[in-house]
Amino acid sequence: MHVLELCYEQLPPYLKPCFLYFAAFPEGKEIPVWKLFRLWVAEGFVQKTESQMLEDVAEGYLLDLINRNLVILAKRRSIGGVKACFIHELLWDLCRAKAKDEKFMLKIQHCDEFSTTCHRLCICSSPEQFVMLRPSGPCVCCLLFFASNDASPGQPSDISFISQKFQLLRVLDLEGINMGNSFPTGLEILVLLRYLAVRGSVDFVPSLISNLSKLETFILLGLKHDFDVALPDTFWSMKRLRHVRVKNSATFCLQNCELENSSQLDNMQTLSSPTLCCRKHTEKILRRLPKLRKLKCIFRDSRGYSKECDEVPAFELLAYLESLNITVLGKKWSVCKFDFLYNLKKLTLSRFFLEWRELSTIGRLPNLEVLKLLGGALLGQEWNIRGEFLKLKYLKLENFNIVQWSV
Repeated sequence: MHVLELCYEQLPPYLKPCFLYFAAFPEGKEIPVWKLFRLWVAEGFVQKTESQMLEDVAEGYLLDLINRNLVILAKRRSIGGVKACFIHELLWDLCRAKAKDEKFMLKIQHCDEFSTTCHRLCICSSPEQFVMLRPSGPCVCCLLFFASNDASPGQPSDISFISQKFQLLRVLDLEGINMGNSFPTGLEILVLLRYLAVRGSVDFVPSLISNLSKLETFILLGLKHDFDVALPDTFWSMKRLRHVRVKNSATFCLQNCELENSSQLDNMQTLSSPTLCCRKHTEKILRRLPKLRKLKCIFRDSRGYSKECDEVPAFELLAYLESLNITVLGKKWSVCKFDFLYNLKKLTLSRFFLEWRELSTIGRLPNLEVLKLLGGALLGQEWNIRGEFLKLKYLKLENFNIVQWSV
């Protein structure tokens, strides 16, 4: 253990809090790095540079920890980089002890052990116990909840007490608790929030969420299948948003919103998973997201609109896009334009019903490294490739009846 402590003590100051944050996660579990990076950024651990995005700097921090053998790489991304990681149980013990000794973070297994001596709290218990005891932390700036024994969110719980008991929160992660079919009252007064992750069966996000003007990451995990969550018009005023993930899918309220006059979300990096339909309205949305790097979306038939709604929007509006994932629900789309996505590295298509010959446009994308064509993405039995897909490193084909493939 002395050797491990020495490794920790030799870390540069900016890496120590990043390492100690691993104490929050369950022992031995793989940690998705996207979540780790967003938590680090929300906590202010990642130093800004002129030449790199915050998330890229965070990835450099993680690689440094891996190179020092303090963190173990668990999975790689198909386009390179780390997808998941974990730490050895001995390092986890050290991490948890140091986090407690340095009053960096307190991890408690039962709410009756609750203490307010730390600014960061990680609670591992059943949702019922957490809600019943209604813990309080007036000085706590980070609250993470993990359901014990990987329990499912279970019955809906009233978590409205959070806004009164934890008023200084910058990070709030309650993915392990089912908040029911409506947003808890009072969340909008937590104006310091930079990271918010919740779970429930909600049909819409209230417009007051725009009061969270510092919010950078918003995660809403739905419990209803095949239901869209409506995002409010005020969503477009949340200029600091960097990452939005709504599962299963989200819709934008356009009836009362003149998108031409809406603010651009210049900081938005990732968006998952909006449901899009009419080309005209979709392109208005995409114009509001000029710096988007990753988009996962669903296209549905747009009843009551003109034929132009059957066309996939011109994604060249997203000049910085690196990863695009599209699922089509409905009939075949008549036009597929990916011509000008010069920075695109990863493309996933599901249920597109394209002809193999229509892949030529995709094949000419200069930086495409990963292509996934999933169930129903393409039709036909013959695929001829001539001078295309020059940088492709990974190809996944699912449920096809291809007979002849010429390269």
